[in-house]
Amino acid sequence: MIDYNLVLAITMIFFSLIALCINKHNILRVFIFIELIIVNICLCFLIISFLNNTITGKAITLYVIIIAAAESSIALSILVCFYRIRGNIGINLLNLLKG
Repeated sequence: MIDYNLVLAITMIFFSLIALCINKHNILRVFIFIELIIVNICLCFLIISFLNNTITGKAITLYVIIIAAAESSIALSILVCFYRIRGNIGINLLNLLKG
């Protein structure tokens, strides 16, 4: 039995991956697409969890959302500091972060 919500979440993952591959100049868009992929994977976990009537997918989703929130806040703070120093946050300048 095909659940159309699961099909929608999987197609959103693929569209986000395609957009991630196409866009390689703006780092904020790259982070947005990565977060969109993470949210859609969590949506897939939730849908499968509701279909199988288990709690493991819900627990994994909660854990992944907490980790994604911490990751995005750290990444955005690094980008703000980098923008204050360099004045630009292009992907071609991110190799300067190596230290």
